[in-house]
Amino acid sequence: MVISFEPHTNRIVIFVDPTRAGSWRKEPFYSDIKQLAREAVADHGQVLVWQSGNVTVIFPDSESYLGAVGDDQFILTGEKMGKKHAIVVNADDPRRAQAQRQKLARSALPR
Repeated sequence: MVISFEPHTNRIVIFVDPTRAGSWRKEPFYSDIKQLAREAVADHGQVLVWQSGNVTVIFPDSESYLGAVGDDQFILTGEKMGKKHAIVVNADDPRRAQAQRQKLARSALPR
């Protein structure tokens, strides 16, 4: 596994070797990934597991399998009725613009 942080998206990406599929679900890795998810969500970030061209978004208490995500697509995360969820949208999707506005508003708040 290779772990990368993308500061421009506030995202941690875990790239899993295709010859070791599912290794990220084994201990001690899984507990560490869940801890990263708790920290990321608290800071409006994301944790993604990228394995064999497919993406799974990791939340502290759940996961959202998205499958293949194109270079021209974006992953949005949110909460609906108390449950975290993730969706894939295209660049021209209005939900992407709305998410960017919300991110800018959050970044203007004092920490």
